[in-house]
Amino acid sequence: MTRLARRATAGFVCFAALSGCSGPVPVHDTPGWGDLIASVQSELAAIEPDPIEPTIPPDPVDPHEGLTRFSPNAIAIDFADLAVGQCFLYPYDENEEFTGIAQVVPCEEPHYGEVYVTGEFTRIDYPDDLVDVIAASCEEGFEPYVGIDYWSSVLYYHFEYPTESGWDDGYKGWRCYAVEADYENVGSVQGSRR
Repeated sequence: MTRLARRATAGFVCFAALSGCSGPVPVHDTPGWGDLIASVQSELAAIEPDPIEPTIPPDPVDPHEGLTRFSPNAIAIDFADLAVGQCFLYPYDENEEFTGIAQVVPCEEPHYGEVYVTGEFTRIDYPDDLVDVIAASCEEGFEPYVGIDYWSSVLYYHFEYPTESGWDDGYKGWRCYAVEADYENVGSVQGSRR
């Protein structure tokens, strides 16, 4: 806060205290206030505004740019068929559309995610709490696989689950997978305590 702003603020607080908040006290009736107001007004008039530099926001950065999307060692399977322990490449195309295909690679190669827990719903109707149930399962299954609780880990989890139309077509499975903060990992996270 500038010296002037502190002084002006102090003047307002003093003014409110002197008036007892019962209404404005005429400045000409309050000893010394005329001099204070004249001093503040002259200081305000002397302030030159800082030149404002226009800020240009940076170009948005695609966090997925440069991710490994192909490997000669990859085996393409339906994303719904991924099993615990399988590592896979980034499952979205250049337009960020989900491909539905998992390019499974050895975990020692650069990859996007590693499946660590899977499940399947047995309910008849599409659950309203589907996302909450899966998220809780992902969090609970994290420590037994990775070796450290989720909230202490440097890894994140993502999950895949059925849409309502997929549910109606009979697909009720879901899977959780661990990912690095930069979306690319080398090596298995199983027992890594990361």
